[in-house]
Amino acid sequence: MNLFYAEPELIAGSSLILEGPEFHHAFKVLRMQRGDVIRLTDGKGIIYSGVVAGVEKRSARIEIEEKREGADLRPRYSVAVGNIRQRSRIEFAIEKAVELGVRQFLLFNGDHSEKGGVKLERLHTAALSAMKQSLRSWLPGVRHCDSLERLLDESPFAPVYMADETLDMAADPIRSEQEQDEPLLVIGPEGGFSEMERALLKARKAKGFSLGCARLRTETAVLAALCKFNTNAEASQDH
Repeated sequence: MNLFYAEPELIAGSSLILEGPEFHHAFKVLRMQRGDVIRLTDGKGIIYSGVVAGVEKRSARIEIEEKREGADLRPRYSVAVGNIRQRSRIEFAIEKAVELGVRQFLLFNGDHSEKGGVKLERLHTAALSAMKQSLRSWLPGVRHCDSLERLLDESPFAPVYMADETLDMAADPIRSEQEQDEPLLVIGPEGGFSEMERALLKARKAKGFSLGCARLRTETAVLAALCKFNTNAEASQDH
């Protein structure tokens, strides 16, 4: 069954209103009708099952029959990525990060970044599409900062992990039970971290890890880091 996104402010009591692009997809493309069963999420970890109670020209009213927490109610981490010029590659990285369960996706202009414009609305759309496609219930926030320092100042995280190309494969971070549940993974732009950025991260007690000896494209590095972190986190919980 398809999963639709319900704006949280349009949910009240035992009913909700579906409008905008989600309404168009459900009732103009999929031809849903009154009486049909529909499943939705508010993007904050809750899944709703309901029945179409009424359809107007630009909106529909859904009577909620069931409300439950999604399996991904508490995403475990956020990821920060050095900005690159190619928008399609950043959108791909966001899609895969959402599928793998990130809490936030943060872009920053690194010292070695290729400067390019950031269209947050388009990136938000990519995150929303990935959330629905992967049947997740958490819609990550997408933000952009003009520097790594500002990102760390505005969004203090602990612990912080950094994908550091200067480290060997022996560097392998495993979360301990004492650490917080929502750490930050920082991945530099394709030009890597500058010495100033590396010093900044070390001053924040960031733990470094390696993604191997090959030079990875940004979207590949995001996937590799998230998969590595997921594997290590699961392994640490088994001990």
